[in-house]
Amino acid sequence: MTAPPPPPGFTIDADEPPKRTKAKIPPPPKGYTLDGEAVDGNTLRTNEGVNLRLYGVDAPERDQIGWDRQGNPVRIGDMATIALGDVVTPDGSVGPVLMQSYGRPVASVDQDGQDVGESVVRQGNALAAPEYMEQSPTLAAIYMEGERLARQNRLGMHGAFAQTPKEYRDNPDYVPDRATIARFWDTLTPFAGLRPEVEAGYVELLKRGTADEILNYAEASTSRSIRKTCAATSPTGMQANRFRPSAPIATPPPRLLILAMAEPALRCAE
Repeated sequence: MTAPPPPPGFTIDADEPPKRTKAKIPPPPKGYTLDGEAVDGNTLRTNEGVNLRLYGVDAPERDQIGWDRQGNPVRIGDMATIALGDVVTPDGSVGPVLMQSYGRPVASVDQDGQDVGESVVRQGNALAAPEYMEQSPTLAAIYMEGERLARQNRLGMHGAFAQTPKEYRDNPDYVPDRATIARFWDTLTPFAGLRPEVEAGYVELLKRGTADEILNYAEASTSRSIRKTCAATSPTGMQANRFRPSAPIATPPPRLLILAMAEPALRCAE
C-alpha cells in the first residue's frame, strides 16, 4: 500500500528524522568507593580490591580481647569491627588519600555528613592516633576529646580492662592476673577520661610547672578542652587572663578536672 500524494503546495522530506542519543554520563570520580564491609575496627573494604585504613584512629585488632571486672573475656576486637560496619554503608564518601599503611591507602571517610573516625572514637571502639595526624591538628584535637569522653563514660573498649592496640600487637599473649583486673572502676577521679600518661604529666607539672610549661604540655597533648584550664589554674596563670588559645575551645573543661587542677595551684599560691 502506497501513501497518498501530499496536498497541493506541500512536499515530502525524504531525509530520515534525527536519531535520539543517550545523554553522556560522567565517569565516577577518581579514588576509592566502599562496599560497606568492615575488615576490622579501622579498616574497610573497597570496590577497587584494596582495603582502606581509616585515618587518625587505632582500633582493637580483630582477635583482641579485654576483661571485665570478674575477669571474663570481652571480645573488644569483634565489637570494634561490628561497630565500624554498622556506621559505614556503600554510600560513604572516601576523602583524599593522606598516606599509606602497610600497602593500604589511609583516608578519612564521611558517612551522611559525619566523620567516621570521630564516630568510632567517640563510641569507645577506637583510640585516637594523634602521632599520625600532624597535618590535621584540629582534627587530632577533636579525636582526642572524643576519646576522653568515651573513657570517662566507659564506652566500648573502655568498659573493659584491655591493652591498647599497639600493646596487643607487641604482646598478643598477655593475660592479666586477677588482682590486676579487680579495681574500683566506678570510683570517679579528677582526671577521668585522660590517658594515664597524660594524667601523670599534668599532675607533675601542676606541682611545680610554670604557666608556659603547662600550656606547652597541653598543646603537645592535643586535648583542646583542657588547655584553658591548665593555664588559668597554675600559680602564674591565675594572674590577669593572658591566655589566648591557638585553637577555639569547643567544649568546657569537666568540673572535676577544674577542681583537681585548681587545688595544687591554690596550694602554690599560698
